[in-house]
Amino acid sequence: MLFFKKDKIEALDVTKAYEILEKKDPSYVFLDVRNPNEWETGTIPSSIKISLSELENSTAKLDKSKNIIVLCQSGGRSSRACEFLKKEGFNIYNLSGGMISWKQKNYPVEK
Repeated sequence: MLFFKKDKIEALDVTKAYEILEKKDPSYVFLDVRNPNEWETGTIPSSIKISLSELENSTAKLDKSKNIIVLCQSGGRSSRACEFLKKEGFNIYNLSGGMISWKQKNYPVEK
């Protein structure tokens, strides 16, 4: 199962997220809510980087017409970010397993 609902937030399997990345689907963007020092270890290519602590003051950087795939290290912070963004009217997905799962699959990262 690629999609499942948890507290009305849709989770997206890393394999499906990789397919979206590979297709370069312009209706999707990746949002990395980890801290700057974590971004240095690598993130999904072309991700928008806004740490969770800055998210509330940075929503103007996000496009409500896009599907936003939110990621963090393992899924905790991205869940909190998804809850906030959903309340703000964004169409969001939480990347299941975060960067840990992404890297375990050896999917591409950029530094």
